[in-house]
Amino acid sequence: MQSFRRLLSAGCLALVAAAPVGAESTPMQEVVTGIVVSARTGQPLAGAQVAVEGTGQGVATNSSGRFLITGISGATVTLRVVLIGYREYTEVYQAGDATIQIELEETAIDLDAIVVTGTAGGSQTRAIGTTIAQLDMTEALQAGQSGTFQEMLNSNVSGLNMASGPGNVGTGGAMKIRGIGSVTLGSGPLVYVDGVRIDNNSNARIGSDQGNGTMRGGSVSRLNDLNPEEIQSVEVIKGPAAATLYGTEASAGVIQITTKRGTVGAPQWEFTVRQGVSYLSNAVDRWPAVYDKGTNPCPNCEILSSGVRKFEVLKSEQALGHGIPFTYGHDQTYGISSRGGTDLLRYYFSAQVDRDEGFVEWNHQNKYSARANLEITPNEQLSISTNMGFLRSKSRFNGGGPFPIEFVSSIYWGTPAAAEDERRRGWNWTPPWAMETVDVTEGIDRIIASGTVRHNPFPWLVHRVTGGADFGSAVSGRMVPRSPLGSADFFGAMSLGHVETTERSVTQANVDYGATATFDLPFLGTTSETSVGAQYYVKKTHEFGAVGDQFPAPGPGTVSSAAVKTGWEDFIENKTFGLYVQEQLSWNNRLFATVAFRGDDNSAFGENFDFILYPKVSGSWVLSEESFFNLSLVNNLKLRAAWGRAGRQPDVFAARRLYAPITAGGDQPGLTTDAVGNPDLKPEVGEELEVGFDASLLDDRIGIGFTVYNKDTRDAIIARPVSPSSGFAGTQFVNVGQLNNRGIEIEASATLVRSGSVDWDIGFNYATNNSEVVDLGGLPTIFLFGQRHQEGLPVGAVFVENVVSAEFDANGNIVNDQCEATPEQGGGMVPCSMAQPVYRGPSVPTWYGGVNTSVRFLQNFRVFALVDFSGGYTKISGDLAASHLLFQNSQQILEREDAQLAAMSEIVGNWLQAGVLKGGLAKLRELSLSYTLSDEIASLAGSDGGSLTISARNLFNLWEAQSGTFGRREIDVELTRQWNASREGGVYHQTSMPPATTVAMTVRLNY
Repeated sequence: MQSFRRLLSAGCLALVAAAPVGAESTPMQEVVTGIVVSARTGQPLAGAQVAVEGTGQGVATNSSGRFLITGISGATVTLRVVLIGYREYTEVYQAGDATIQIELEETAIDLDAIVVTGTAGGSQTRAIGTTIAQLDMTEALQAGQSGTFQEMLNSNVSGLNMASGPGNVGTGGAMKIRGIGSVTLGSGPLVYVDGVRIDNNSNARIGSDQGNGTMRGGSVSRLNDLNPEEIQSVEVIKGPAAATLYGTEASAGVIQITTKRGTVGAPQWEFTVRQGVSYLSNAVDRWPAVYDKGTNPCPNCEILSSGVRKFEVLKSEQALGHGIPFTYGHDQTYGISSRGGTDLLRYYFSAQVDRDEGFVEWNHQNKYSARANLEITPNEQLSISTNMGFLRSKSRFNGGGPFPIEFVSSIYWGTPAAAEDERRRGWNWTPPWAMETVDVTEGIDRIIASGTVRHNPFPWLVHRVTGGADFGSAVSGRMVPRSPLGSADFFGAMSLGHVETTERSVTQANVDYGATATFDLPFLGTTSETSVGAQYYVKKTHEFGAVGDQFPAPGPGTVSSAAVKTGWEDFIENKTFGLYVQEQLSWNNRLFATVAFRGDDNSAFGENFDFILYPKVSGSWVLSEESFFNLSLVNNLKLRAAWGRAGRQPDVFAARRLYAPITAGGDQPGLTTDAVGNPDLKPEVGEELEVGFDASLLDDRIGIGFTVYNKDTRDAIIARPVSPSSGFAGTQFVNVGQLNNRGIEIEASATLVRSGSVDWDIGFNYATNNSEVVDLGGLPTIFLFGQRHQEGLPVGAVFVENVVSAEFDANGNIVNDQCEATPEQGGGMVPCSMAQPVYRGPSVPTWYGGVNTSVRFLQNFRVFALVDFSGGYTKISGDLAASHLLFQNSQQILEREDAQLAAMSEIVGNWLQAGVLKGGLAKLRELSLSYTLSDEIASLAGSDGGSLTISARNLFNLWEAQSGTFGRREIDVELTRQWNASREGGVYHQTSMPPATTVAMTVRLNY
């Protein structure tokens, strides 16, 4: 192992040595080296930024807390140490000192942390008038957290809510920050990686399905292409008041991701190995039984006293000796990273291989990722950094597409009518052995590259230029081989052979320039910080696909071999150019006032609308640093407030008049009207007022952050029916609507026990969000599937008839049936024969959050647990509704013993009403035990240090608002329809696989 270590180190030192390091006559310079530890626990602290004041020199501590700074001139050196969650540290040391031990004291809130705000110089937390959430990804991983990037972000940031993805390896969910901000556009935030805006599509199709892939097995989120192991930190900018400088498309918030950087010193190596298992808990009993009154032979049916038959296909398979299709998937990770360098050149390299398997044998994902980050500092005034990340993945899903390419439904709707069919054995539509023959796949190739040149020509001026691009290609497909049985097989006409393939290439590129000038003004300790900048952004999407049907021979096939072929192609381009200016005044580094403007032009704006201006005003006051402040229990107190605007651009072609190609008479090409367009179309504008405070109490044992926000979406884009006299059909997009989102956010942390042997910390975040459709511009209520956009009610309000009560008379007839009346009917109750859909609640959670706790004991052991929760909304389970009223194969509907359910079926008639549930749950999301290797154990592997972590995810529900209706339980109450642009907060869900439970062991070794 030692020889291997020397070989790796020699290779990296050779790389560094190859860089120019100056003339040979450079005089001998001193070094300082040491370790940074926690003042409370003595544990080494990784990722602390150690800088030499007055110079551009600085490094980050390695995983063992050590640092090395070379090129020190002079007899003494002033070191400044900064780490999220700890007090800033400044001290003078002798040059050449190799025994430095820096002890950092923990702080509940960090007022001096530098956050990315869109300007060239960044800003300290104390100067910002809005809340910006920070997540130290390195610390989160060391604490034992696991999962995809989305999963790690969710529950750690207040105000951020993610629709849970299904148990389909390779899928994800859509994210929202502070609610639904648009009726026709998406509500996903902008995402930047190292200054480059990336593709964050969270509703990508599965299996090239051009229908709604979100109901057929889940959607794919491009955010989960990111490797958490490569990420240093994440900052979440939550709303228009904070995101003004990001301009158009930033009204839904911004996520800033910073990847890991190199350090000065010898190469530091980290090896990571993860071995785990993925499985479906309670795999057999979670599926409700199917009932009927059939008379065909059914050997594994149970005949109830009422004469109704009960059938469970999985238990039937077990009784027949076939077993069940669920298995234990093997999850694996193998990673390596190295960081090091000199004062001139610093580097970070990493490579990782992941293989994750689902709980059915044909669901898996192979992922290969690599990163190379370089930073060159020729002198104290100039730094040049380059960052490049590469990803290649291939996923095969356990379903995706129209019926019958659906696995969950085959279990859920298992039928006793086919129990004796030797081919189906009671499975509905598609049995698992047929699903195994269908390939539903996605392949990803992606490169995210950026470069930044930062220049400090004068002590008062810093400017930088950042440029880069996200190059992504996704190839998705679905292939059904030709069966010897032809269309008589399980997939109908598709069993004659069917193949679809779609390639979606997305290139996003931006160039940003920013400059910040700082001056001390000659009165009252005032400092002026003036920032200006410009940004150019372009996004190009090229999508094409082909469909082939009817292969010439049994087995798989291609589009070219199919007898019937069709194809399509789309190309979309969008460009934005923006300018900003910001002025920030500070008094004694305690009181801050900021005014900013951002102006944008975007190619999607209508021809008659050229430019939009977004203003911002904010202020903050560190009250605890004032001389008159004398509350001994309060260590830090910062008050903050902000008002600002940011935008959301229209869809690329929404403003354009479009014509569609057709085949005219004589097979000649022609055109027909398609979309009328709107030359006056402009962006939606998010306007937000935010007020709050941050405080630390009781010797920094307690930290609290509190925020109240009120966000209006003005000029909301609504689809208006087109007059037939225009010669165009369909709708026209117009800026006539207004939406409102309001709520509170609380973030709190506390150290419950602080001793030499045990430390116990707890964290809590909680947020509320209440939306309202304020104005539809005189347009009628917008009706969707089970929901409406109606003035005065939440966005996507659930509307279904509500049977309040009913009874049976002696002859079994329904009597005394009462249904909730609409306001137009005068409210109260009406006979159910007069029932109309009524408001049943909001369709997305109105409150959500998480609780985490960490207990460190015996110096080297740490237990971590995370519970997340959400509630306060209404959803419609298509599974339950269809079972009761559409297919009528539930016990309750067949035995006809519940008068309320019978009234729904026999009087009202709308089958969706039987699936209405209260949405809400609390789940033990993560539990882990970590052991930091002692020096003695680490030395056995020739290592400088490391850790061993055993973690589990998606363990069990602690609380459920409602688990089912009329005695029939959902397969998983966490499942809900994904939020997408066309149906925000959609409430209907069906045929999604439950989330998997995962257990893994991760070993990290440092060299």
